[in-house]
Amino acid sequence: MTPKRDLCLEACGSRNSDVFLEFIHTHISSKTDVVDIEEMVATLSVQQLNDMWQDLKHLTTNQLLEWADIELDEHMDQEKKAEVLNGVITLALASISPEAPNVPQPFFETVALLHGVLLTLPSQLDNVKTDIVKLCEVWWHRDLEGKEDLANSTIMCLLKQSLQHKAPQNDVKRVWGMRAALGQVDFTSTASEDLRDLLTQCIISLNYLKLDEGRRFLAYIFGMNPNFIEDLHKTIKNQLPGCSSCLLEWYGEVYFRAWRSATGPYLDKIEQNCIQDLMYHAIHLPRTSSKNLAASLGKVLHYIHGQKKQRGVDEMLLRLYDPIIWRSLKVANSTIRGNAVSLLIDAFPLQNPDSTVEELDFIMQKQFDALDTLLKDPCPSVRATVVYGVCHICNVYWELIPTQNIKTFIVQLIQDLAWDVGAQDVRIAVFKGITLLLDNHMSHPLLKPVLPKLQDFLHDSSEKVRIAVLDMLLKLKTLRTIKFWQVVPTDHLLARLEVDSAPVCRRIVQLTLNSYMPLDKPSDVQVTRTLTLVQSNPAAARCFYKYASASVPINQICKFIVLLYRCVIRCVQKTDNDTFDTGEDKENESFEANFDGMKNSEVVVGLLDTIAVLWNGIAIDLDKPVHKNMKKKLCNRLSGAIQELFEAVEDSKALSALLAISAHLPANTIDTLSESCLEQVRCIDNGDIENYGSVLVALCYWDKSQQLFHVFNGWIRAGLELLKNMGQQKSKGTQAANVLTQLGLGIDSLSYLTKHSVCRQLLLQNKSKLLLSTRELLKQSMVCLEKRFTNVQYGEMADTLLVNAFQAYCKISVILHDLDDNDRNMITIFEQILTWMDVEVVGLVKPMEQNEEQEERNPEQIDDSVKHIAGKLVEIVLGVACDMLLVGICDDEFSNQLTNFAIPLLETDDFLPHICMLLYQLTECTVLLTEAETDEGVGLHNDVIPDLFSKVIQALSKTVRKNANGKSNVFTSLRSSTYGALSSYYCNRVNPEDGGRDIMATVMAATIAEVTSQITKKQRVGAYENIQSLPSLSAFLIGMISRRKETTRLYVKELGECIKSGAIQETSGQLACTQILDVIAKAKKNIDGLKTCFEDLQVGLTEPAEEVDEGDEEKLLENKIRASTKNIIDVGLAY
Repeated sequence: MTPKRDLCLEACGSRNSDVFLEFIHTHISSKTDVVDIEEMVATLSVQQLNDMWQDLKHLTTNQLLEWADIELDEHMDQEKKAEVLNGVITLALASISPEAPNVPQPFFETVALLHGVLLTLPSQLDNVKTDIVKLCEVWWHRDLEGKEDLANSTIMCLLKQSLQHKAPQNDVKRVWGMRAALGQVDFTSTASEDLRDLLTQCIISLNYLKLDEGRRFLAYIFGMNPNFIEDLHKTIKNQLPGCSSCLLEWYGEVYFRAWRSATGPYLDKIEQNCIQDLMYHAIHLPRTSSKNLAASLGKVLHYIHGQKKQRGVDEMLLRLYDPIIWRSLKVANSTIRGNAVSLLIDAFPLQNPDSTVEELDFIMQKQFDALDTLLKDPCPSVRATVVYGVCHICNVYWELIPTQNIKTFIVQLIQDLAWDVGAQDVRIAVFKGITLLLDNHMSHPLLKPVLPKLQDFLHDSSEKVRIAVLDMLLKLKTLRTIKFWQVVPTDHLLARLEVDSAPVCRRIVQLTLNSYMPLDKPSDVQVTRTLTLVQSNPAAARCFYKYASASVPINQICKFIVLLYRCVIRCVQKTDNDTFDTGEDKENESFEANFDGMKNSEVVVGLLDTIAVLWNGIAIDLDKPVHKNMKKKLCNRLSGAIQELFEAVEDSKALSALLAISAHLPANTIDTLSESCLEQVRCIDNGDIENYGSVLVALCYWDKSQQLFHVFNGWIRAGLELLKNMGQQKSKGTQAANVLTQLGLGIDSLSYLTKHSVCRQLLLQNKSKLLLSTRELLKQSMVCLEKRFTNVQYGEMADTLLVNAFQAYCKISVILHDLDDNDRNMITIFEQILTWMDVEVVGLVKPMEQNEEQEERNPEQIDDSVKHIAGKLVEIVLGVACDMLLVGICDDEFSNQLTNFAIPLLETDDFLPHICMLLYQLTECTVLLTEAETDEGVGLHNDVIPDLFSKVIQALSKTVRKNANGKSNVFTSLRSSTYGALSSYYCNRVNPEDGGRDIMATVMAATIAEVTSQITKKQRVGAYENIQSLPSLSAFLIGMISRRKETTRLYVKELGECIKSGAIQETSGQLACTQILDVIAKAKKNIDGLKTCFEDLQVGLTEPAEEVDEGDEEKLLENKIRASTKNIIDVGLAY
């Protein structure tokens, strides 16, 4: 040890950087060497240590002074000096003894020098900076002399490190460990501005919020300076709208910790400027905006409310809420009342534990009275909030609330609020509240006798209410004291199961699963329950087992299918000779019930249908490799007797169910059956597709689609050949009728299989050539249609078949696009269809006076049946085009052709709904293309959509002018698609300086023209009450635009520019603009540019003439218009 000590003293004493570095490289190259150095330094005498640090101080000073002379490109010199400083820091750390550190003055001065340059070191020396921070940090934690002088830069560096993206959690913990260093900072000085900025960044840093030590530190900095608290609070409030629930809770914790540790002026500042400010804004801010700041503030306060067990919290909440909440519960604004009662419920009970009994009773009764009053509030949302809130209060504080108060509330809940016809939200809140209340077992005796009065709400017109009722019943299912069937009888549940939506049905199945499918019961009980359900309500039984397959393990479903299958065999008095893993089915061997009385065909139909539904429900999962053996066993059990069942069963429904079951069996186990089914298809001469659809599906499952399509193609080929030759040769009536019938059967069968999801997938995967050949056959329908357009009479049946064949051709073309990765092939096919439509069809549907092609085609008037066919073809093409756009098959060229095809069709009203839907799908497709960053998306947005949009609005305007009666029906059918297109276009773009302005200019022109027309006709000169009272087209267009603030702003901007340009000079036009702006202001008062528009109109307004002859009606109207315009502008400027 002595030689190393002497070498160290010699290297330091030389005050030469090269000698010092040689010692460092030789003797301090590993962790072991560092330990040796620590032991060596510990052996130094006080004088030796003092001398060593005097030398190191000189060496450090020289290195730092020379640093300024080093050019940036002298990389080697920088590295050398960095190594020298690292060596000094290593010796410094070794010199700080854990037991009784000896700190000579030169030692402190050296560390102070390093601390002084900490913030000025370049980024290339981050490793040196890190070591200096570590040294100063150790100095602080060892409480060495002069630590306060080493704190400022150290804490600054630590804060910067901890704020970096994905900084280690340990960096935040190191800041927490040095938090006391902030006490050395004068926060009133401008010198602390950088530090204040860093602390402000900490308050919004996720690195701090997600760590407990970080949140403790954030609460700690609230105690730095009273004025700094306001800066921190303002920063937090700006972040709250975009915060997740987790972040809001963490901010609540920060505020609470800060409050709990604060005293004196700090406490007053936090209570009044922070917590009470949150309370005030949580009550008074609106809840309608997309950034619901009121709700976010409520979540922050929720954490503080949850700390009521902490001493002083109750008293603080009562004191801070007292001047705000009581008056807010009584204001006219329903939003404020709703916000206030939400906070009251969340903070309940507001009380001061140190108050007298009389004071406690008074404040509690005050809260009960307020809640009781708000249960009758005229605003539905307030009532709904109070209903759920009071149920929550009763659930938590049942024992503390007077029994009479609870009974009064329950009566009001069941007899009044549950029957709130005008507000479904209130009814939903009632059932959600009862569900919550059931968590408290003490509520059960009170609720049990009254809940049956609510059974009819299972049939409520609102799906959400029905779901809430079922959620309550599911809660009851978990209780022993109240049975759900005592509240809602089972027959009511089955009635809803038969007709209701999927969310409702799933809950009903979950509720009744153990009743009708008790898999934990013996086999005879399971079958008996199934038969009971099948016989009592077959339709409900089908729905039950459809959804049950998703709630029961697949192996249990398989066992249940086998059990029902055995039951069917018993019913038809057959012997079950199958061999299906008897070890797994020992439970079923005990099933010896007497089925002699169950030969009813309806029972057999119901059981077979149940098996089919269950198997369809698990088919996809059963095809997975992991269930291969299970499927094999199930097929073995069912295939043995399937042929005998076909022979024994005569009912058509039972045969259809057997076919559905057989479709899942391997084709090689039922060869005879598959051939029989194929022959049955060949012999079909008439009938509804639903009667033989199960046969077609089964054949597809059995890989017989090639033979099947051979039959279809023969029918289609013969039928279309007959239609092409009709008029050239005579055919026997009966024979022709049979051929056309088979053509219809072929088209219907083809449509049925392509609509069936599994069959369509099978055809696309394995037999796509079949579909391609069939598509080419169906294309001949276009040739037949061309002939039909020459007024060759085919008959009504043939006309319908041609339309169906053309539709099948279009749809199969879309289906086949999946086979090619390039959508351009499908687009090319459809572009050919559009070209054919332009040439052959569009001229037939245009108004007669504009239809020159008709006259060229036939001098006589085109037959009405031809027009009808042409109209159907247009609807088919527009519908298929929408489907293509829906799945993203689109490019710039195709969209242009679609638009060019659609615009001439706007000359008639018949296709407006279809074209509006096309417009909507175009805008939606644009979103996909834009997100994919394709040029097509830009082209659609800038050119195609604005052009088509403008043409649609012009067509609407013409329609209204032509036909004032029945116009509301037109708008009803267009409202959804047109608003969807408008919303999608502006939400996903918006650049109003190009295409968007064209749309708004057209809307503006149409609305001003219509409102002006009403003025000149003397029908309306005064102000309109609201948007709905405007003329029909204007009400429709402005009503859509005003639903979004952005589109309203763009409309007002366009109208303002029109007014400012002087384009509107007529007094009637000025009044029309004023009337429109007035209704917009009434609906949305905070729109940029509204006031400017009113001011510009006021500038161009002239005073009414003083003297006008009573017989001069034109001048009288002019005066009346000017006076009305002035009055409306005055009102508008006051908004």
